[in-house]
Amino acid sequence: MGARVVAAASSEAKRDFCLGLGADAVLDTEPEGWRERLKAAAGGQPTVIYDPVCGPLFEPAFRSLGWGGRHLVMGFVGGPIPALPSNLTLMKGAALVGVDVRQFLGFEPARAAEHLQTLMTWVAEGRLKPPVGRSFALEDFAAALEFALTGQGLGKTVVTP
Repeated sequence: MGARVVAAASSEAKRDFCLGLGADAVLDTEPEGWRERLKAAAGGQPTVIYDPVCGPLFEPAFRSLGWGGRHLVMGFVGGPIPALPSNLTLMKGAALVGVDVRQFLGFEPARAAEHLQTLMTWVAEGRLKPPVGRSFALEDFAAALEFALTGQGLGKTVVTP
């Protein structure tokens, strides 16, 4: 799709997983020197940051953006919700963008349906392959939920009837 993908993960197993899914580079999450490692791996300042964690690397990631960049906030699983000095958006001409699929479905149902159709087409064509980490039978739903919520696995946790 044309993007250079630089992932960040907290363990070697997760970094290997990201590489196996096609990431061009994977960084550890050690804060010391992280911005420099990101810029080196990205070949300069990134234009888009996709952030599903919003943890300790939130501000360093935003500070790493190039002029006019976008930092997409997808969730808050990284502990306390971080704050960002508002002058950073001005100094970088950058945007902090909240991405909430549920709200998108509610506020822009026609566009959401178009995007969903595109995603389903990509899945059908094999261009998008969501990784399944582990499958559970429906009667094992509690175990599946525990597995997913504790971050034990890599990939999607699937419950089947």
